[in-house]
Amino acid sequence: IGAEEADRLQQLEPAERDDAFLRAWVRYEATVKCLGTGIGGRDIQQAAADEPPWVSEIDPGPAAAAAAVAVADGPRRLELYEWAPGVGP
Repeated sequence: IGAEEADRLQQLEPAERDDAFLRAWVRYEATVKCLGTGIGGRDIQQAAADEPPWVSEIDPGPAAAAAAVAVADGPRRLELYEWAPGVGP
């Protein structure tokens, strides 16, 4: 995630730190997948500086913890729909 983000997380209260880390992690994971660097791949800071993706957190609802999406050409319009199994045509 990077030294700067690690320092920011360290400053948080323990109760907030886990949630903030998870949100930072899903943003990072979405970014490396978008850039194709892979986790532990080439320097993510350099790759992001060369080709900064548009990254947005997604509220996955109460059943999940955190989610994010990254796209190479942003910003984008992001629409979320709630789907209930067994409902609909």
